[in-house]
Amino acid sequence: MSLSYLRVGSYYLREGEKRLDANYYNLALWARWALERSRWPRQPLEALAGFTYLGRFKRRYVSPSEGGVPFLGSREVFFWPLKAEKYLHPKAVEPGLFPGECDILIARSGSVGYSVLAGRSLAKVAVSEHILRVHAQQIEPGYLYLFLRTQYGFSYLQGAQYGAVIKEIDPSVIGTMPVPLLAKVLRRRFHRIALSALAKREKGQALLEEARGRLYQRLGLPSPEQVKPSYLSSSHGVRSFSVGHSDLEGRLDASYHVPEARSLLKALAGGKYELVPLADLALSIFPLGSSGTTWLLK
Repeated sequence: MSLSYLRVGSYYLREGEKRLDANYYNLALWARWALERSRWPRQPLEALAGFTYLGRFKRRYVSPSEGGVPFLGSREVFFWPLKAEKYLHPKAVEPGLFPGECDILIARSGSVGYSVLAGRSLAKVAVSEHILRVHAQQIEPGYLYLFLRTQYGFSYLQGAQYGAVIKEIDPSVIGTMPVPLLAKVLRRRFHRIALSALAKREKGQALLEEARGRLYQRLGLPSPEQVKPSYLSSSHGVRSFSVGHSDLEGRLDASYHVPEARSLLKALAGGKYELVPLADLALSIFPLGSSGTTWLLK
C-alpha cells in the first residue's frame, strides 16, 4: 500500500499557521510554497480586494406572483443557465445580497473554493449568504478571477477551510493568499479574455431564455412561472394540499403529488398539441449508474 506524505517544518506548527490538519499542508501550504517560488512579485489577496461576508438571515419565501425576489442558493450560483428555484419576500431581502457586476463569488461552505465571475444576470438576483463576495480594488477582476480558478488558487481555498463538521472559509483565513502580479499589460489582457467569456455566457443565457419563450408560444403553453399551484389555505403559513384516493397511484410520498407538478401537467393538457408518452418517442429508456436517478434517451 502506498502512502502519500509531505514533510512540514516545525516553524509552521510553532510560529506559522498553527494548523494540525494534514489537508491544509497538502493543499493550501503546497500552493503557497509554489507561488512563493514564482519570479513574479506577489501581494496578499486582502491588499488587492475587499470582502463582503454576510451573516445568516431569516428567509421568507413567496411565489413569483407575490412579488418574490429571485434567490440563488450556494449551489445554484454555479449552475448554467441561471434559474432561481426560490423567491424571497421583498421585506426579507438583506442589504448586500445582490452582488455587483465583476464581483467574484466564492463558495465559503459546502463546495468550498469554487468561484464565478458575476455578470448582469447574477447582479439581478439575491445570492445566498454562504457565498463570499470578493470586490477587486487594486487589481483587474478578470485577472484575479482567472487566478482563483487555477489549481494554485483553488487548492489554497480548499486547504484554507476549517471546521470539524461544516467546512467554511472566511476573509481572515484566505486574505493572506499570495497573488502573483504579472505586468499590467498582461493582467489587462487576461482581464479582457475573462470579460469576453463572461459576455458570451450572458448572451447564451439570453438566447436560451428567448428560445424557451418562443417554444412556449408555439406550443400554446403559459410560462411555468405563471402557473399557480393550488394549496389549501392555512393560518400558520404551512403549505398543505389534498390528494384523492383515486390519484394516489400507489404512492404515499407527498413529493410525488406536489401541486406544482399537477398544475404543470394540467397546463400541458391545455396546449395546442396532443400529449404523447415519452416511451412512444424513445427507442429505449434506462437508468444510468447505480443510483437509477439519471435517464438516458437513445
